[in-house]
Amino acid sequence: SLPVYVRIQGATSPSFHIDIVAHSVGPTVVVSAAAIDWGKTPVLQHVHRPLVLTNHSLIPAEFSGQMRKAASPFALSTPLGTLEPGETRELSLSVHLEETTKVADDLILQIKDAPEQVLSLAATGTGSTIWSERALDTLDFG
Repeated sequence: SLPVYVRIQGATSPSFHIDIVAHSVGPTVVVSAAAIDWGKTPVLQHVHRPLVLTNHSLIPAEFSGQMRKAASPFALSTPLGTLEPGETRELSLSVHLEETTKVADDLILQIKDAPEQVLSLAATGTGSTIWSERALDTLDFG
């Protein structure tokens, strides 16, 4: 609380004492989805999905994003940035799978002076994990 004293010029009574209490609110950033599931995804390829952030406040919103797991197959194209008031920005989330299993992780979006937002990410690898630099159409064992 902040004490404020108001004195009226020429008054004989003592000044008024007022306590001002304020609650501040940081920026309001809306995320396009709470979860993104790539579904069946080809292995050994980068597959992208859009993620849209919108700043619905009158102040800039500084954000940072990181995956919960250190060795995550998921990646965020722009992990740091600032959204100006009213700005909408599309970011790119990608996944690169090396196995034909289901993987999951969380994207943690931290917005300065606002609660963090957690998005669930999931994908299931499909296809062959065998890869060769040379075409295997014809093999010559000589």
